[in-house]
Amino acid sequence: MKVDTQFLSSWIKRSYRVIFEAKRAWDVINRETPSELFLFQNYALPWLICCVLVKSLFAVIYASEPTFTLFFLIFVTSSVSYFGGYFMSCYFSSVIVRRYFKPNAYREDIYKLVTYCLTVVWALDTVIAIIPEVRILSILKLYMVYLLWDGGQKIVGISEQDMTTLVIILMLVLLFSVPVINFFMGMLLPNADL
Repeated sequence: MKVDTQFLSSWIKRSYRVIFEAKRAWDVINRETPSELFLFQNYALPWLICCVLVKSLFAVIYASEPTFTLFFLIFVTSSVSYFGGYFMSCYFSSVIVRRYFKPNAYREDIYKLVTYCLTVVWALDTVIAIIPEVRILSILKLYMVYLLWDGGQKIVGISEQDMTTLVIILMLVLLFSVPVINFFMGMLLPNADL
């Protein structure tokens, strides 16, 4: 199995730039016109796979009795949570922006904004899965406020007067999509120790 190192390198560079060089990254992203499918396959999907595999693997490593059943259970529930959370975030963000803030906004631009802003969440979830003791770093997910503010203006073209309200609403949607799905998964599997 051959790994595409160029793809991997560009994915890592894009993720780094979104988090650490946001202004420049948004300028580059704004000039791109990827389809929703291309954006999902080439940026979101690698992050989602990374989150699911790392969470599943390290949950088993840290378990008192590691089993394949535990790995499989966490893998399935994490997959549903992360993939469902991503699509739920994209859908609800698109509905909110187009209905209440900018009716003529392109759905692709909203998906771009959501996908790149979720980089912070995915990166921190991966680090916390590897090193659970640094769970306090979850507070850094609030960095998404800056990404939403800057990206919302550049990518979607939201007016500055609407940005405060939009940032608060979208931040809640992006931060709570995965936990809400996790909560319902826990209700469906009450005896599973997730």
